[in-house]
Amino acid sequence: MTEFPSATDYQQALQNPALAFTHPGMQQATFTKDSWGLPEPVTGSSAAVFQGTIGADCYALRCYTRADASSRERYEALDRYVATHGLTDYVANVAWFEDAVRVRHATWPVLRMQWIEGRILDEYVGYLVEKRNITALGMLAAQWRELVKTLQDAQFAHGDLQHRNVLVDQGARLRLVDFDSVWMPTLDGQPPPTESGHDNFQHPSRNGTSGWGRWTDTFSGLVIYLSLLALASDPGIWLPLNTGENLLFEKKDYVPPFETNAWKHVFNVPDPEVTRLAGKLRECCAPGWVASQSLEDAIAPTWWQRPGGTAAPAPAGSPASSSAPEAPTWRYVPTQGGLPGTPAASMPPPPSTETFTGAASFRGPGTSEGIRLPSAPASGPPRRAASGSGSRQGKWWEPTVPPAGPRPAGPPARGIGAVSPHWAMAVWSVILFWPLGILAVMYANQVKPSVASGNLAAAQKASSRVTVMFWISVAIAVVIALAIIGAATPSSG
Repeated sequence: MTEFPSATDYQQALQNPALAFTHPGMQQATFTKDSWGLPEPVTGSSAAVFQGTIGADCYALRCYTRADASSRERYEALDRYVATHGLTDYVANVAWFEDAVRVRHATWPVLRMQWIEGRILDEYVGYLVEKRNITALGMLAAQWRELVKTLQDAQFAHGDLQHRNVLVDQGARLRLVDFDSVWMPTLDGQPPPTESGHDNFQHPSRNGTSGWGRWTDTFSGLVIYLSLLALASDPGIWLPLNTGENLLFEKKDYVPPFETNAWKHVFNVPDPEVTRLAGKLRECCAPGWVASQSLEDAIAPTWWQRPGGTAAPAPAGSPASSSAPEAPTWRYVPTQGGLPGTPAASMPPPPSTETFTGAASFRGPGTSEGIRLPSAPASGPPRRAASGSGSRQGKWWEPTVPPAGPRPAGPPARGIGAVSPHWAMAVWSVILFWPLGILAVMYANQVKPSVASGNLAAAQKASSRVTVMFWISVAIAVVIALAIIGAATPSSG
């Protein structure tokens, strides 16, 4: 099998688009650069994506690093299906170009996608959590449910619904990207994709050869919907459960005995609807479960959970309540708008790029650790980021954690510590190095006349003085450097 180029190979080639691309339009592309001035890739398990501007339009150019990731036939079928089934509001426009880029003495395909200005789902959710905007979180949950319903009504499955493949654009609308695992009726009967989606959003038994079909998105759609609805009721569960590679649930949570922290936190959310949906998700985690219906049918309340019915027993293993209600309060979440009883409002757009203080490349299989936002002052005691595996240290939605215990105030800086080290260095250089340099030049000027007159002893004496001046200068420079470093370094006491 032919080895595809790496992300670094593409990065080097795209420094000169006019030579790298065979397609005339792409030859005029200009790319977003990293801190080294090179085209900046967003790398994943099967491709490297570059943000490029061609004329007045901005695109994401997807350059593949694996031969089995996708094909021209799949994306041409996708483009036709989306256009004829009213899905263009959710699915970005795509175009496949065969043999479009020259790398390592060969040509390779490029997928050109519409660039969507916005934030990936977990970044946006973290932003809403930080602002304690539970109304917007509830509206986001309702919008997500409507999106999945629209896709499944159109017999369309994304195949890899996860936090990094869902974007929130500047109009606060949900958009989808990365369609290598897509299913449509026109692809039925073809070999399934080699990727089975992000483990933290897929059923444990799903792999590349099973679970791919019309209802593929039911499980991942429920994972995301439940997570958003739970956060709308209790944003405080975000910090202990989000790792940067999920929303609330991880792969380990989908296997018995369902006693992980995620289940404990979610079942403790004071919302009967969240408890009911958590029970539904746990039912779907059964080893032999196969998606055979839509998300709407999967989460529909049973007859005894509807108004006027009889209370259903609490899911096995869920925390027992000493004062359980006689019947659960069934709440229907509409597929448009916010939660019942909330005033009409709109979701806030994600923070603009200009408000971000820095960016890291997408991490993990296809990702970014996130783009960091300046955190607003948090009320109450600050929380410390988790440590060890799955740590989220430094996330932009977490308040800054001060060192344990107050640091005693040291005495005011004196001498060179009271000014900038750079100024101190300049001052000492003038005070000490100039006189030493003048003496060295004077002694050096005595060497040549002494040699010319045959007075070798005087020449040798002058030369020795020059050497002494040199080493004195070096010693003084070292002492000054150490003093400056010491003055600029805070005391640990």
